[in-house]
Amino acid sequence: MTEIVTSLLVLTAVVLAGTSLGLLLANYRYPTAIRRALTLYAGANVLVATGNLIITFCESRAPQLAQILDLGIAGLGTPLFYFAFRSIQDRPFHHRIVWPLYGLALVGVLIGCSIERDVSIGLLSLDLLDIVLFSLVARDLLTNFRGRGRAHYFTGYANILFIALLVGSAIVLVTGPRQTEITEWFANTGAFGLGATCFAAAIGAVNFLLLCNDEFNQRLLTMAATDPLTGLANRRKLMERGAEEIVRLQRFKQPLTLIMIDLDHFKVVNDTHGHAIGDQVLKETAHACVGTLRDIDMVARAGGEEFAILLPQTPLARALEVAERLRQAIARIDIAANSARVTITASLGVAEHIATDTSIDQLMIRADRALYRSKADGRNRVSHELAEIAAPSVATS
Repeated sequence: MTEIVTSLLVLTAVVLAGTSLGLLLANYRYPTAIRRALTLYAGANVLVATGNLIITFCESRAPQLAQILDLGIAGLGTPLFYFAFRSIQDRPFHHRIVWPLYGLALVGVLIGCSIERDVSIGLLSLDLLDIVLFSLVARDLLTNFRGRGRAHYFTGYANILFIALLVGSAIVLVTGPRQTEITEWFANTGAFGLGATCFAAAIGAVNFLLLCNDEFNQRLLTMAATDPLTGLANRRKLMERGAEEIVRLQRFKQPLTLIMIDLDHFKVVNDTHGHAIGDQVLKETAHACVGTLRDIDMVARAGGEEFAILLPQTPLARALEVAERLRQAIARIDIAANSARVTITASLGVAEHIATDTSIDQLMIRADRALYRSKADGRNRVSHELAEIAAPSVATS
């Protein structure tokens, strides 16, 4: 083994161990899923570092055993890398796919190192495992992650570059001469072997930490804009989206309508059945609203038992039809409360944006006026703010 190869292997192990320690020290500030992801990534780094140290100091004494331990332990890091990326957004780990792939790679390692005495077979097996799992990671980062930011794209393209190095390594293993020692392989193909390893060690952990930080910031933004009970947007997010829609309608001259919903006699539900049942009513109402609306619509909890729905590109007449469907959906809510059944109705007010509305607040005020009219007229009905639109209110006892 050349001194250069020995130095690079040890340096890579030190970098991997150091980044693992840094990731573990950094994970205390993050939510559970991101802490688990950082721990998995650190564990994967430790496995790769352990494999490097085993092959560096043991191959000359017990070559076959050192090769099997090195490739088997370092190869185990690849599933952990994959699980780390999946853990960031609490995605399923797909154990039934990952572990059989690792098992096949391990079989290749055993055949290559102990039967054929050709370490190239074992290295090729791990390269193929890496190519498959890191390709899945790159696909997730670039296409499937919610709220993707710059760190997602940067890490995704870094994975693609790493995959390209692995493909180059696999090509050399298939077309090149037979290898009997891992260190010999590193010495002869440092551009692919050690280059790929050093790239992953030095850059991978930094990319991953940036990705976790980006995910953490996304979660903070989501929490700031989400009602914790119902999972709907909160009033702050509603006002932001409303302002954006008003700018859009002023540019493209498209209609915008707002529906205000207030649950009838909700205090009676809380007083009679308790706040737990009241919370369940609010959740069911949120679910009913989401199930009735389009993807471009926005439903928010405006406060207490009041909900607001923003309908872009929707004129008043169409919004009244939507409001009536919402009223009926809410009236169908039926919740078991001990020996009783809890049902609820809602009063709704609808208003369409007009030229004098310069902000979402003015549109909300007019929708509220229509809502109060529904309350005054007997509740469980839909009213609109513009009297000249011919659309009768709907009421039931």
